[in-house]
Amino acid sequence: MISMKKQLIFYIIRLVLGIVILGVGWVFITNLLIYSNIVIPANYSESILNENKAKLSNLDKVTSDYLPKGCEFVVLSLDNNKKYGNMSPTNLEHALGVVDGTEGNVQGNTIYSLIDRDNEICIVKYNMRAYFNCENKKFYLLNYDFVSYTITVIAYILYVYIITFKLVNSWKDEFAEIERISLEIEKGNLDFEIRKSNIKEFSHIIDSMVRMREALKETLYLNWKIENEKNNEIGAL
Repeated sequence: MISMKKQLIFYIIRLVLGIVILGVGWVFITNLLIYSNIVIPANYSESILNENKAKLSNLDKVTSDYLPKGCEFVVLSLDNNKKYGNMSPTNLEHALGVVDGTEGNVQGNTIYSLIDRDNEICIVKYNMRAYFNCENKKFYLLNYDFVSYTITVIAYILYVYIITFKLVNSWKDEFAEIERISLEIEKGNLDFEIRKSNIKEFSHIIDSMVRMREALKETLYLNWKIENEKNNEIGAL
């Protein structure tokens, strides 16, 4: 037999265990997807850029062939005039601030890396986040963190709903049994069967109602006995 207090403690423990299990599962699945080359890790762009920095410094012209997939870049003259590149105007404005020292080279999970070249500067913008390795443009550079976090949160909400639903249903069944006993007593049917409860508090309530039923049966029996004796005396007279 278990008390409602222990049920609530176990419920909280299950909530915490759910977070731990989902967290471990997320790490395991992420590593598996990275190992299977389905997901590109967050440090991929930085690693590729560090490997090719020497080549990028000496190339006649910077091209995307030596840059991480999905990166933007711009090549500036020493007086900060754009020479060529595919960086958007908004990002270019921030890149110029990085060169001047008025802006930081870290913006959220975006990094601006400076590469010194002969009489010019190359600025590469890349993201420090994981993404799906997919050639389909619809999924190209799709934020893996956002997708995985969303799925994890939905899974946890479903888990919480299921364990809460089970707990509430167990209490609902006990309340239904108490209501049934009350109705039987109200209708005067005192020979109904009792279903034992596995929850301490509900068991105490049912036992109290059973004692009340037995006391009521005894009272009715005594009333019937007195009435029967009275009828016999009247009959004898």
